[in-house]
Amino acid sequence: MGNTAKAAITLAIFLLVLGGLLFVCSLWANGWSFKSANFEENEIEISDTFQGILMKTDTADITFATSQDGKVKIELYEYKKVKHFAKVEDGTLNIGYEDKRAWSEKIFDFSSPRIMIYLPEGDYGALTIDASTGDISLQSGAKFESIKIDLSTGDIFLGGISTSSIDATVSTGKINMDNIECSGAIKLKSSTGSVNLSNIKCAELESVGTTSDICIENATLSGNVKIERDTGDTALKNVQCASLETTATTGDLNLVNVIASGTFKSERDTGSITFENSDAAEFHIKSSTGSVKGILLSEKIFYVYTSSGKVQVPECTSGGIFKCETSTGNVKIEIAQ
Repeated sequence: MGNTAKAAITLAIFLLVLGGLLFVCSLWANGWSFKSANFEENEIEISDTFQGILMKTDTADITFATSQDGKVKIELYEYKKVKHFAKVEDGTLNIGYEDKRAWSEKIFDFSSPRIMIYLPEGDYGALTIDASTGDISLQSGAKFESIKIDLSTGDIFLGGISTSSIDATVSTGKINMDNIECSGAIKLKSSTGSVNLSNIKCAELESVGTTSDICIENATLSGNVKIERDTGDTALKNVQCASLETTATTGDLNLVNVIASGTFKSERDTGSITFENSDAAEFHIKSSTGSVKGILLSEKIFYVYTSSGKVQVPECTSGGIFKCETSTGNVKIEIAQ
């Protein structure tokens, strides 16, 4: 082993030991507790009127809830040297923070800052949240004109929300939505983490993900559904929409009681496509190695091309087009009686 390699190993061991000592010292100084003594509880009450909310924070769990006393109140569990502020400017409630910690104070801190925002029921303007690390939960009687969330690491949950548009992005974390009424479009982006939507009413839905499963249950859309995945399964149950388009490199597609009044289009390299009592005016499917199978609700005129897969489809003389192309995948379709 050369001198350079030995020096690198020695330095790595030194840094590891130093990190361990700092960790032990940090616990000792805090009474051998993971709960930080450098945190405090604060409260901010907002008396000025506002419409929109603009929020920017670094590391904190953010929760919105309905105010029971009709007051706008913000409860904080925050680091003593990371002070949050809230003020109304030009009709917008601005919530931000000022971090005065040294870099050494930011390591080995296991506490989780929390921000609780109480809003009276009513109509509000745009809600914009820009956060780095932490979970975001929005379950409030407040109605927002639009909701935009940009989160690096953490989970997003929206429940019982009425709005005209939702635009949510999370790099590492889950997106969960339940009981949502959106007069416009819902747009979701996720790199790593599942997307689960239930009891959704909206105009359009678009979900783009890198490595993440998506599950949609009980959804009614007046417009189109578009789902893009690199790797991940897609499952839809009890969904009605104008058209449905899904693409994936690797991942299964499962449709149960899914009705598209227009076109169903799907492209996948690896992954099976399964229909259960589902239908569309016409189908356009491309699959490399995955099988295409299931039960449709109405007759179709079938055009199926496959290199080495088996084909078993009914001979129908009426209905929309069912065009399917596979490489090695089998195709087996039945029509519900």
